[in-house]
Amino acid sequence: MAVSLKEVSFNYLNKTPFKKEVLKNINLDIMDNKITAIMGPNGSGKTTLVEILCGLMPPTEGTVTVDEHVMLANKKLRKSEQLHSNIGIVFQFPEEQFFEPTVYKEIAFGMKQFNYKTKNKKKRIIDSLLLVGLNIGYLYKNPFHLSNSEKRKVAIASILSYNPKIIILDEPTIGLDDKSKKMLMHLLIKLKENYGKTIIVISHDIDLIYRYADNIILMKDGHIVKEGNKYQVFDNVDYLKSIGIEVPRIVEFTELVSKEKGIKLGNYDDVKDLMKAVYRNVK
Repeated sequence: MAVSLKEVSFNYLNKTPFKKEVLKNINLDIMDNKITAIMGPNGSGKTTLVEILCGLMPPTEGTVTVDEHVMLANKKLRKSEQLHSNIGIVFQFPEEQFFEPTVYKEIAFGMKQFNYKTKNKKKRIIDSLLLVGLNIGYLYKNPFHLSNSEKRKVAIASILSYNPKIIILDEPTIGLDDKSKKMLMHLLIKLKENYGKTIIVISHDIDLIYRYADNIILMKDGHIVKEGNKYQVFDNVDYLKSIGIEVPRIVEFTELVSKEKGIKLGNYDDVKDLMKAVYRNVK
C-alpha cells in the first residue's frame, strides 16, 4: 500500500475548552499506482486528512504510514519529515505555492527544496514541462501571469522534477474549463499508467472524478462513509443521498432506469458507453 492510516483521529485545539474533532478513527489503505479520489461535503475532513498525509501536521491519535515513512500521534515533526520527497502536493490555488519570478526558477526551487540531484538541471526542468504539455517557451515566463490551467501544469511540473512516488492534488479542476479539466485528468492517467505514480485527488467535481478515478473515498463529518472501487462505492444511491452525499449523474440515470423500467444497464463511467447500452435495451 502507498498509504496506510490506522485509528487516526485529529482535533484542533486539543486539550483546550475549544477542542474541535475533525477526524475520527480513520482506518484507510490507499493503493499504489491508482487514482484515488477523496470526496465529500465541505467540512467533512478531506483537507485535514491530506495535510496529515503530507506531514504538515501529526495526527492526534493513531499512526500514518506513507511509503514506509511512519508518523506517530502527537509527535513533533522534524523538517525532514514534512512534505518528504516521496510526496508532491498541488494546492487548490497553485499561485499560493509559487515563489519565483520565472517558471524555470520555480521548478528549480522545488528540486533544491527536496535536494534532488541531477547532472543536467535544465534538461530535467524542460522534461518536466514537456511532460505536462508546456513547451520550452514557458521557461522564462512569469508563473503568476499564466492562465489557471497553465499555473496548474507548472505546479505539477515542479513536483515531477524531483520525481515523487505519490502526487496529491487539492481541488485541481477549480477554475478550469471543460477542455482543460479533461486534459488535466488525461495527464494524471498518463502519470499513473506510464510512470507508475500514485495519485490522490481531493475534489467536489463528482461527475468528472467518477469518470477517471479508480477508487473513491467518501467522507462526512470526519468519518469515512464508504471506500473502494468506484462502482462499489456508489452501489447504494438511496443510502448515500439519505446522508447528504452527492451521486454522479450517470449513476443516478442507471439507477432510475433500473427502478422505473426494471432494466439493469450495468456500471458505466463514460456517457458514450452508457448510450450504447441504452440502445441495446430499447424494445
